[in-house]
Amino acid sequence: MPNIELKYIIIFISVLVFILALIKIILSVKKNLHKRSVKAKTDAAGRQGEENLLLKANKLKGYKRILTNLYIPTKNGTTEIDLIVLSKKGILVFECKNMSGNLYGDDENPSWLHVSYNNSFSFFNPIFQNRIHITALKNVLKMDSEDYFHSVIVLNDFCGMKNLKLKQDTYKVIRLKKLKKTYRKYKKIFSKEDVEYIYGQLKQYAHASKRIKRNHIKQVSSK
Repeated sequence: MPNIELKYIIIFISVLVFILALIKIILSVKKNLHKRSVKAKTDAAGRQGEENLLLKANKLKGYKRILTNLYIPTKNGTTEIDLIVLSKKGILVFECKNMSGNLYGDDENPSWLHVSYNNSFSFFNPIFQNRIHITALKNVLKMDSEDYFHSVIVLNDFCGMKNLKLKQDTYKVIRLKKLKKTYRKYKKIFSKEDVEYIYGQLKQYAHASKRIKRNHIKQVSSK
């Protein structure tokens, strides 16, 4: 009789362990599916934001050249730049964040926080990100002067910016609708020939091979 009871206890424990393991697997799958869904939505929003920025950039007055999705070499691989406007006003380096929630951050900490409804996540400070972009550009162009480069972080027109503590002395953080007004404030520093020369140096990085893009994704994923 005790052996029978022990047998049922073992069966019960085995079934319980199996159910708990199954629940753990289901929860893990749901979590991964949620992450993929969030990433897919974020990627789609990012692409839409870059397209909106390109449309606005094309309407800026004056002689200019525009380059998108550049993969600039760095010591650790490559850094991807959303969009660059080359004009007589200098080299405008754009980092686009198409987020509609509230943003929290400053220009000293490496992370910002995005809060929307019941969801929140941290992301790399775009000011820091654009510093990396500009450093890489300086290296490939062999141009040391800060005066040649303008760092511009472009946000969604509907995002909340009141919780961003920014000095904005060496960069600009703006909503997309402020692009034209911000651009007008920069003074002319280049000639048409300068613009064409810089364009000739950079256009090769706007046509990255599939191998470079794959390696860049691996590099970002490993961080």
